Amino acid sequence: RERALPKLNCAVEKAACAFAAGRYLEAAAAGGAYWRAKAYNELARRAFAQLGALPESMELFALRAEIASGRGQPLAAVEEWTKALRLAPGDERLERELIAALAEARDYDRLLPLLRAHLTRAPGDAELNYFLGDALLRQEKPEEAVPYLEKAVKSSPQVLAGRASLGQALARAGRAAEAIPHLEAALRLDDDGALNYQLSRAYQASGQADKARAALARYQELQTRSEAAKRDLESQIEITAPSPPTPGRY
Repeated sequence: RERALPKLNCAVEKAACAFAAGRYLEAAAAGGAYWRAKAYNELARRAFAQLGALPESMELFALRAEIASGRGQPLAAVEEWTKALRLAPGDERLERELIAALAEARDYDRLLPLLRAHLTRAPGDAELNYFLGDALLRQEKPEEAVPYLEKAVKSSPQVLAGRASLGQALARAGRAAEAIPHLEAALRLDDDGALNYQLSRAYQASGQADKARAALARYQELQTRSEAAKRDLESQIEITAPSPPTPGRY
């Protein structure tokens, strides 16, 4: 005959008791990393189950796409935006959202034709030019990327992501002197040292050795910080379940 599991001591195990009672937000607030993750996962599971019970609609698929994107699941977001577009073909907002999701998912086989089709209708669109230029840059085609990124930056010079991509494309295309002002402008985005590394190489190619050394030192500093932050994050998300109740607890 199986022994009954010991009852929870709710004065001590507040998060476990709240979770068992279905009070998931309370469990997340009362517990450590394990119970927060468990509670939020259960809330997400229930939310998706409720969404799945609704009749299919463009709005439903769009909502599911936004949820997937917010959870860092670009492939799932692509799938949901695609479903939404089947119910609302030609919807400009949905197509833009699909483009952004495809770019995040790095699905260039689908992204590039879609971008080129949109650019035939809106050749000066800054966002579309940025997405196409950045995609070409990530495919190691910097010379092809430059014209699109130049259009994007000309239309929206305040968007630092465009300046960063243009600077990198120019540097990789062997146009170091032209790359420097764009890389310098985008340095506030550099959280892992990649832009400082490109800038160091551009300075070196332009004969500015002192600036090259300073940028390289900054790159090394940011790399060290980035690696330390990654290790810290990994240590925080190594979640282990709490030990089972010891015999005699009630």
